[in-house]
Amino acid sequence: MGPEMDLINGAILKDMIMASASRLDAHKKEVDALNVFPVPDGDTGTNMSLTILSAVKEMNKSASGTLPAIAGALSSGSLMGARGNSGVILSQIFRGFAKSIGDKKEINSRQFAVALQEGANTAYRAVMRPVEGTILTVAREAAEGAINGCYDTADIAAVLERAIEHGRVALSKTPELLPVLKHAGVVDAGGKGFILILEGALMALQGDYVPVVDTVPQEVTVPVEPAEPKKKLLYPYCTELLLQRNGDSLSESVIRSRLEQWGDSMLVVGTGELIKIHIHTNDPGTILNYCGKIGEMRDIKIDNMNYQHRSTLTDEEQSMMYEEDEADVEVGHDWVLKKQYGIVAVSAGDGLAETLRSLGVDVVVTGGQTMNPSTEDLANAARTVEAERILVLPNNSNIIMAARQVAEVLDRPVDVIPTRSIPEGIAAVLAFDVEATPEDNTERMTQAAEMVKTGEVTYAVRDSNMGGLMVCEGDFIGMFDREIRVCGKDLHNVVLQLLDSMVTEEDVLITFYYGQDVPLQEAEQLLSDAEKQYPNLDIEMYPGGQPLYFYLVSVE
Repeated sequence: MGPEMDLINGAILKDMIMASASRLDAHKKEVDALNVFPVPDGDTGTNMSLTILSAVKEMNKSASGTLPAIAGALSSGSLMGARGNSGVILSQIFRGFAKSIGDKKEINSRQFAVALQEGANTAYRAVMRPVEGTILTVAREAAEGAINGCYDTADIAAVLERAIEHGRVALSKTPELLPVLKHAGVVDAGGKGFILILEGALMALQGDYVPVVDTVPQEVTVPVEPAEPKKKLLYPYCTELLLQRNGDSLSESVIRSRLEQWGDSMLVVGTGELIKIHIHTNDPGTILNYCGKIGEMRDIKIDNMNYQHRSTLTDEEQSMMYEEDEADVEVGHDWVLKKQYGIVAVSAGDGLAETLRSLGVDVVVTGGQTMNPSTEDLANAARTVEAERILVLPNNSNIIMAARQVAEVLDRPVDVIPTRSIPEGIAAVLAFDVEATPEDNTERMTQAAEMVKTGEVTYAVRDSNMGGLMVCEGDFIGMFDREIRVCGKDLHNVVLQLLDSMVTEEDVLITFYYGQDVPLQEAEQLLSDAEKQYPNLDIEMYPGGQPLYFYLVSVE
């Protein structure tokens, strides 16, 4: 035990945060394992650790060691490095904590307790619909413990002990507040991570040994994939239209098989008599001529992607393209103009990324269930797009909060379409209209995403009882509507049973995206069996290439 400490300055706060980062890093896998669903990508501990390590990195860069400078670095570093919902909430706790400190050179026990309370309050305000039984509850209760303790002692370590005691009690009660935690037999992962952070800070104040981690964290590079390769495109005309089928017109599958001879990056999806067609082709006239024979066309849009692409190339790259085709119209710097909208989307898997790019997404940020990109990752991706306004498709419920923070750090308007899965993201992009207002686009893209049902098939990493469904480690599990609906030892049967829980009489289209660990032959067999099971539905199979998830299933 160290001597009593009545005041905290910048150097002491920095030591506290570094010790917190060290303790959380040492136990992050333990926190990851508390994920409610027994899936292989629980990453709450990892996300929180990367978030606080980003704050440590920013503190180490600070030229000043004063308390306001260190607190400011804690706030800005965690904001930019925030990953996942837990990381974003943690960044908001730090933000409120730093705001309460303000320009004070030192803080006493009462001011420290008030700062903890303001941190919890800021986090609550940042969440649209706060849920009790989460890190929010633990942070609030810990702050209340600190407030109570500061009236009894001036020793900040003693006040922090009281905060930890109250926080631990709150953490133990989280299963009573959230039935999903009780069913899974775990406490809240984010709350556990927050207690570890407080414990690390206390160890620093008491002078106890803290396991040392690299306080200049390894760079976590999230790949950003450009919209188009820097070369001449084989099929340069992006052709889109809505087709109102005649009563006796062909099915989507027949239309698709006919169109595929004239291009690539094709998508043919429909509901009832209306079909959305997207294809990259060398001859838009042939596409329009064919479609005009089988129905009534509207909302026709044709873009020359070679022309669009030149606006992003360097002078040298443009010159190389001119040499390839001297018939091209010369392009100068005065020609380059920003387009109105740019789209940034998150995806894991080469096939899924290619699908998104083919539909008009400008930049694909690699990530999703297995690695949530940070606010900074998304902001950096957006900065590469020459557009007046940015649309962000998180495509994962755990990335939405980080995406919403991009608006705070980008110098352009940002609209976040709250897509929770890749199928929702694809539906949203299909609903995008370059001529629409930002408000209309946000509404129509959000509504389109909400019309899609998404299923996910992965495997269980531990035994679990999920609402009466006994899941054994190693089982294949099928999830839909945020619930595990089916489990079993046979992947093929699990997928078909999952479909049974998803498909209704109103549905017309099933789309499979098979993962990197699924052989093509197995995917084709599943497609054949699904077509037999649902003979009246259009069913498609595409390579997704996603890790850990054998299949993503979209039902519309």
